[in-house]
Amino acid sequence: MPETLMYQREDWTDFRNLATLIRRAGVPAKRLVRVVLKELTDNGLDHGGTTRCGQLDDGTFYVEDDGDGIAGTPEEIAFLFSISRPLTSSKLIRLPTRGALGNGQRVIVGAVLSTGGTLVVRTRGKSIYLEPQAKEGSTAVKAVEPWDGTGTRIEISFGSDLELDPTPMAWAKQAIRLANKGSGYKGKTSAFWYDSDSFWELCQAAGNRTVRDLIAQFQDCAEPKAGPIAEPYLNKTANSLTRDEAEKLLLRARGQSKGVKPSRLGEVGPLADYPGYLKRPGEFEIRAARGGVGGTIPVLVEAWARKADRPHINLCINRTPTTAEVWLTRDGDKKTNYAIYGCDLGYKVTVGQKHDFQFLLNIQAPYLPLLTDGKTPALGGIFFPILEAMEGAAKRAAKLLGKKAPGEEANQKSLVIKLLPQLIDWASGGGKSRYSPRTLFYRYRDVSGHLRIFGKEPRWGTFNRIITEYEDEIGHDLPGIARDNRGVLIHPHTGEEIQLGTISIEKYQRPKWTFNKVLYCEKEGLFPVLRDSRWLERHDCALLTSKGFATRAARDVIDLLGDTDEPLTFFCIHDADASGTLIYDKLQNATKARAARKVEVKNLGLEPEEALAMALSPEPVEKKKGKKGQTKRRPVGDYVTPQWADWLQNSRIELNGMSSPQFLAWLDKKFEGCDGKLIPPRPVLKAQLEETVRRELREDLTRQVLKEANLDSRVDAKIEVLKPVLEDRADGLEQAIAEALGEVQEQPWTAPIARIAEEIMDHE
Repeated sequence: MPETLMYQREDWTDFRNLATLIRRAGVPAKRLVRVVLKELTDNGLDHGGTTRCGQLDDGTFYVEDDGDGIAGTPEEIAFLFSISRPLTSSKLIRLPTRGALGNGQRVIVGAVLSTGGTLVVRTRGKSIYLEPQAKEGSTAVKAVEPWDGTGTRIEISFGSDLELDPTPMAWAKQAIRLANKGSGYKGKTSAFWYDSDSFWELCQAAGNRTVRDLIAQFQDCAEPKAGPIAEPYLNKTANSLTRDEAEKLLLRARGQSKGVKPSRLGEVGPLADYPGYLKRPGEFEIRAARGGVGGTIPVLVEAWARKADRPHINLCINRTPTTAEVWLTRDGDKKTNYAIYGCDLGYKVTVGQKHDFQFLLNIQAPYLPLLTDGKTPALGGIFFPILEAMEGAAKRAAKLLGKKAPGEEANQKSLVIKLLPQLIDWASGGGKSRYSPRTLFYRYRDVSGHLRIFGKEPRWGTFNRIITEYEDEIGHDLPGIARDNRGVLIHPHTGEEIQLGTISIEKYQRPKWTFNKVLYCEKEGLFPVLRDSRWLERHDCALLTSKGFATRAARDVIDLLGDTDEPLTFFCIHDADASGTLIYDKLQNATKARAARKVEVKNLGLEPEEALAMALSPEPVEKKKGKKGQTKRRPVGDYVTPQWADWLQNSRIELNGMSSPQFLAWLDKKFEGCDGKLIPPRPVLKAQLEETVRRELREDLTRQVLKEANLDSRVDAKIEVLKPVLEDRADGLEQAIAEALGEVQEQPWTAPIARIAEEIMDHE
């Protein structure tokens, strides 16, 4: 019998031939360019901030960003673009960020190599022409030329025989669109996101990094906690740990950590061209094949829906499109059901309407199991929040589709809502900028034909009320809207004041372990009394107000304050009048209307009965007249009894009716037994103590080292040596700064000076 000949080849050789490359990429050949441009865009968004993609007249594609560029010599950069280099990635650390552990960089280079294309990397003053090598799998530097651009620009072309998708930049542009919207995850990786097996693999891939250094990269495990956690393995490298040691280390890290809620993973938020939107949290368990410790992965599913000619769905993972296919079809003869399948899905989606919908689905998660090299995610474990989000988004979109067309409608609200998408698109410049409600109103006045339809000019108050009511109906603010500051939040102990505007609220981060209570007060005039008496500090209580009724900004800050594991109680005080009872009602009902709000609002008064018992003087209220002259009844809060609802029609008592000492005594009495002073749990106290001692030691040692090193004298001597260079560079400084500011107007004049100083030091 003839001997069977055995052949060997290395893993990277799959990337040099088109037939095997598309298997690695997970797409047919006609979509290969889509994948390549998406991978390049993901890299730019991860490292370069603002990213753009496009196509030149000769067919070459480009992806460019405004980042710091790629560090290294041309040869080192060529190595990064080699298909035979070892797989190195930060994605073994699990985070809800773009991309997943895979072969994206090798797919990019493989597409150039297998089709006979070209690759140019322009960064840090150089244009580097690269030429991938088929035999060795390395990439050679073909030529290097000067480049006067900023950031990084990669130009890539493909052989003429490669079939192109009609929309090759679709995935890249989708990633760019979702990149900077909403909020992102601001924490570190969590010990609860790993099982025994995946954590051991992370340790093995960490190289010679010490156990302490590795564990310090985890949420709630930074120094000074990292030392005690890693104490049994001090001076050991992470890759030297056995499976059993790695598992014990994982459990020690969890003992110092808290799980991460899905709401902290970040979200894109509403999009102007999708009227239906809903988000739903979820989680799934992962199990180790060999170890005994499993993990819990939080997810946040966002779904957008709009009317379409046929059912369709686009799937994104952490804001970037997935290459995997997900299909959406009608479920047999049923006109209200879809069937969704692909990516381990196979379920019915009840849309409740005969309309066809196009869905956009984004899943924020630090980890999803993959079915293929092409990064096909297994979504079966989170099917429930996916279906719930899609069904809710379709329901909200359908609700808007049921509105009458402008020519048939009989009220202003229908016309405003019908025109909102185009008003928002115009006001935001196609989603590129923020806009104010008044900008929408002025555009509405110009294009709506309101005067012709209703016989009168539109009024700002009516328009503003309509869009506010509409936002309440759909459960979120209009995408990109920016409202003026309408109040303030004051922190105890720090005295920091945060203005309650839409943008400032979106950026707000609750300071850790600073307060456990919040007081909402409608009277800003009482703030100096509370601050001067140190009342906020005595009760560890933040102070919140907004002008008039509780504005959307005030209600949204309740979400942010309550979205932590720290204890928090929210209190409300108000005048003893009809509008005061509504302030409490609006805050309390708002917390019930949105699932994200977990904060209970407690009403402390002032109520009419207690005000009269305190001998505070009531004052009459002016009667409200209806259109026909009849007395109009004032609305009051739902909690008010009929007796006092009648009293409030004629009388009111203000908080200002109390003297300052009387007001403070009344408020102290209300707060008796309300959670007391804030004392964090023992791990927080211990970490704070160690950090404080560490900071004091660092300051003492720094002063000692600097004194012994005679640092100031050495700096002065160095400046003397550099004076000729400084004089020379100073001659053209004004022009250099003017040119730099002309190129990037957003930067201050100090930024180009810092770069020139860096250049001087680099040449030293």
